[in-house]
Amino acid sequence: MIKPPELDSEEGRVVWNALTACDDGDVDALRRLVERDPRLSRAEYWYTPAIHFAVREGHLEVVQLLLDAGADPEWNGLHDGSLIAMARDRGHAEIASILEDARDR
Repeated sequence: MIKPPELDSEEGRVVWNALTACDDGDVDALRRLVERDPRLSRAEYWYTPAIHFAVREGHLEVVQLLLDAGADPEWNGLHDGSLIAMARDRGHAEIASILEDARDR
């Protein structure tokens, strides 16, 4: 990921740290950030939600943490296809299942 200049502010750095924690699967760092600001569960990077990065990389614990904090299990930004389809396409069946459960609640 390329850090956009608009995330160089103090608030932007926190958003960037949340996004990279999702991409890296750093559940401990993300938990600390979301505990301070639950809105980070819906942070976006160029219209791509944080949960997209966790699903794409197969980080089950991060996906669950984001869902528990209020992330939308269906919003995949401007990307074609759903998060569920992306999880299945990448072989992350358990993630697809928890996304479906969250969607159906």
